[in-house]
Amino acid sequence: MIPPWHKKFRVSLRALGPELITVAADRDFSAGQSNWTVEAGDDVAWAGGDCDWTCDETNAIQLPVTLTEGAVHRLGLDITDYTSGNMRIYLGDVYVDVVGEAVGSFIVYLAAGAGNFIQPWANNFIGSIDNISLKKVL
Repeated sequence: MIPPWHKKFRVSLRALGPELITVAADRDFSAGQSNWTVEAGDDVAWAGGDCDWTCDETNAIQLPVTLTEGAVHRLGLDITDYTSGNMRIYLGDVYVDVVGEAVGSFIVYLAAGAGNFIQPWANNFIGSIDNISLKKVL
């Protein structure tokens, strides 16, 4: 018999749906800004296939995607350069703070809120991001 406390930590492997960021250049920033929207005055640039942030405040970029409100989504991204600050990712009106403030690959799961967009949001973040992936957990 499995003790009750053990059941809390069991992992259920679930299938993932197709990539929701359908344009490869939007995932890897190989075409620069491409379909991302940047608020006027925000300190975000594109160079060498990365999205580079030099924020001394809060800055954001946004991309329209089709989300299922309330459904869990798997979000992956690489922080390819890190100096300071932190990164938060919105799916609709729900957000998650990216785990770790260092160079590396990060995967987080969150239920999407109302709205059909993904929005990396930086707070005093100086660094670069790349290879964003978003898939619905089936």
